[in-house]
Amino acid sequence: MAVGAFYWRCIKRAFSGKFAKAEFASALAATVLGGGVLIWSPAEIEAWNWVPLAVFAAVFVGTVTVGFVYAPYELYSIECAARRELEKEREPNILIEFENSADFITPTPVSLTHQYQPDTATRRSGRGYWVRVKATNLGDMVAERCRPFLLGVEVLVKNGTPKQTKFADPLCLLWANKRSRDESTSPIDLYHDVPQFIDVVAADNKQNRLILQVDPLPARLQEILKYPGIFRLTIQVVGEGARSDAFQLDVVWTGQWNELIARTI
Repeated sequence: MAVGAFYWRCIKRAFSGKFAKAEFASALAATVLGGGVLIWSPAEIEAWNWVPLAVFAAVFVGTVTVGFVYAPYELYSIECAARRELEKEREPNILIEFENSADFITPTPVSLTHQYQPDTATRRSGRGYWVRVKATNLGDMVAERCRPFLLGVEVLVKNGTPKQTKFADPLCLLWANKRSRDESTSPIDLYHDVPQFIDVVAADNKQNRLILQVDPLPARLQEILKYPGIFRLTIQVVGEGARSDAFQLDVVWTGQWNELIARTI
């Protein structure tokens, strides 16, 4: 049954559009003959009246034959292209989003770990604001072993031009709402349409400083974030076999822990 259906598709493809091509060739031949009235006698023209019909038959049979020979290859190419598109839709595809809502800029009572001396870290209770982005896998397949990374930090000067900082290596951002620091930095699997939030920056009422949620936090970035300004952060989630575009977020630091502002580019 499947073989019969395949051959029927080949026949349909072989005949598709061939009649029109044969008609065009026949009309062209007739036009050429019609132009011969200037140099041929009516008897000579009448003797060649069979040519348009012969051209039509030859072109029709020839194109159908060639079409039937190439039809399996064309159908195979079409099926492969459709399969590739379907697989591309099913592949893990991670989308990073930010919205100006309480889900993304979150006031939360927290116990913050002092990140500047990780070997002698102390926990302190306080109030804080967190800026988060959301990662969602749009593909049907699982995006395995995903990690969020901070790829770049730029400072926007007065005219809005980004000024590159002395930022060298990508830094691992933290998955939100995890039980421990190790769990926040460990790779996770992202399932289809199951969002996972990422902590990007935070500020608390104890230190009143903007703190990047990366592990580890380099000293050079601590110094840059000491002062009020607009910081452009480039973020990307990387997973095995997953597609993901870099995402940019502007964070406005006014110097007040409870006045964090963030916006997309």
